[in-house]
Amino acid sequence: RQDMDVMTARPLSDGADVASFSVSFDATEPRSAMRVAERIASLYIQENIEDRALLADQTDQFLKGQVAELERRLIESDLKLREMRRRGNTISMFIAEHEVLLATYKQLAAHSEASRIAVNLERRQIGEQFKIIDGARLPERPISPRLFPYLALGALAGLGAGIVTSLLLFVWRRGRPRPAVA
Repeated sequence: RQDMDVMTARPLSDGADVASFSVSFDATEPRSAMRVAERIASLYIQENIEDRALLADQTDQFLKGQVAELERRLIESDLKLREMRRRGNTISMFIAEHEVLLATYKQLAAHSEASRIAVNLERRQIGEQFKIIDGARLPERPISPRLFPYLALGALAGLGAGIVTSLLLFVWRRGRPRPAVA
């Protein structure tokens, strides 16, 4: 829409997140423009909060699934390793694979726990939050109409109409026969 504008501020450094944004809305009624701008800003903030919570929840669900899968594979590997030790033959490659699975499981469990904490923070909205620094306000002076251009245009139109009228009267009077004076 041409009457609405959302601008983001430039980040302080390359690769940094945007620190702020600005919302503007043009309307003929200043109070309605102010209310619409406030509503757009609040919807933007609410949507951001919901998106962040959804993303944190999806990340947590993904990590839980990965931990469960890795746990299943680790149990299978542990059973095979015990069976091989019971038989008396151990293969160093199989032991190394089991240790890699165990190390990966520990890392994934740590990430999963960090994800749970992030989900709880997002639910409590303790994470990154938007704050309205400068709320919508009524304009101090009208954006339009600007008085000077309209006055100048009116003066030029009046001057043009006066010149055209005087030329028409001049031509009309010249073309008309004059009565004879006796």
